[in-house]
Amino acid sequence: MPQIIQTEIFRKITATVKHMQAGRDTPINIAIDGRSGAGKSTLSKLLTQELSATIIISDDFYSGGTDAEWRMRTPQEKAALCIDWWRIRSVVLEPLIHNRSVTYHPFDFKAGSGLSQEVVKLAKRVTELNLID
Repeated sequence: MPQIIQTEIFRKITATVKHMQAGRDTPINIAIDGRSGAGKSTLSKLLTQELSATIIISDDFYSGGTDAEWRMRTPQEKAALCIDWWRIRSVVLEPLIHNRSVTYHPFDFKAGSGLSQEVVKLAKRVTELNLID
């Protein structure tokens, strides 16, 4: 995609989000979806610079499962089950909306299952925008 088109799309996105933020007292949650390598993280970082957003890494909430289990699932099942959306909502989004700090353990990709010993901490709501990348 030519740079001029990308820049115009980015301007439209930021203008739309700023318009949506006007007069709100709770943050807006925006999920950025796409295949691997599509530029979700790059877009999230650029939006954060422009709009001062909190980035929530959806990979931290991978549901897990063996390769054999994933091969047996339909594309619809894979899309629905890949990320633990309930956990993102209850552990991250709801506390941030209520101005509480967040602490969670991401999926353990090294072990291939379960949660990592690593701790991710997000401060109390400091932005009016949460980007789920």
